[in-house]
Amino acid sequence: DIVLATSLSHSGALLTNVHAELRCGDLLAIEFAGRHAYFRIVWVLESPGLDGMQVAIHKLSSQLCPWEEMLQTEAALATNLEGR
Repeated sequence: DIVLATSLSHSGALLTNVHAELRCGDLLAIEFAGRHAYFRIVWVLESPGLDGMQVAIHKLSSQLCPWEEMLQTEAALATNLEGR
C-alpha cells in the first residue's frame, strides 16, 4: 500500500492513511526511493476522523535509513538559509 510518511527522522516516521491490519510490535518493510528497511511498529491510532490509521514506526538498528539522503539535503538547505 502507498501511505503518507511524515515526521521523518533517522530512526523512524509517522505513517498516515494506513489501511492494513497492524499491531504494536509488528515488523513492517518500508520502501522509499528504491531503498528498503525494516521498522517495528511503536503505536497504532485508529480515529473516526482519519482516513485509515496513524502508525508510528522505529527503524531496526541493523537497517540503513531509506530516506537518509533526503534528510541530509534538508539539513544542508536549512544551514544555507540560516547563513543568510
